[in-house]
Amino acid sequence: MNKLLLNLCAGALFYGTAHAAVILNEPFNYADGPLTTVSGGIWANHSGTALQLDVASGKAVVSQSEAEDVNAFLSGQPYSTGNLYASFVVNLSGLPSGTGGYFAHFKDDASGFRARVFTS
Repeated sequence: MNKLLLNLCAGALFYGTAHAAVILNEPFNYADGPLTTVSGGIWANHSGTALQLDVASGKAVVSQSEAEDVNAFLSGQPYSTGNLYASFVVNLSGLPSGTGGYFAHFKDDASGFRARVFTS
């Protein structure tokens, strides 16, 4: 299952502040090809088979049959207090088979997953 680490945050709201800030906006406006190659270093492989996750026509193409996990670091990190909010558009071309799986998550700098978004 391809698990796209989309640390794709539309905004972050922190306790004690009265504003939200966009800390990552990712339109995937790269040339078609492997995301880690065409993004100029913004996205990096952190597990699975490298160069499987592609960009095509301005979209990240996530496939249940591929295994690459990628990540993009959030500016201003690490975030250890407050709330992070994520927003993204997902277009499923077909239903996931089996039990499905997660395709986006927040993760700490170790191996702890802090939030996951699943399809099933």
